[in-house]
Amino acid sequence: MDKWTRYAIPLGTGCFLGLIIFMLANPIYTSSYTGAEVKNVVADCKASVVKFVPLGAYPEGSEQVISALNYCGTLS
Repeated sequence: MDKWTRYAIPLGTGCFLGLIIFMLANPIYTSSYTGAEVKNVVADCKASVVKFVPLGAYPEGSEQVISALNYCGTLS
């Protein structure tokens, strides 16, 4: 057995086993992901607009807040 075969066989076997484990574990992981985080996108957007925008700091602030909240409404 030469030097390259001694490394190639275990490396190939490890890659093959890793691929099999990935193919078995990936559907289990993705099926357990319900997407519950996606349901609160609009609420999270509106909360972050209200939290991070200084409402009276500049003259056109209220118009920009209203347009940002309208944008959040389009995310649903």
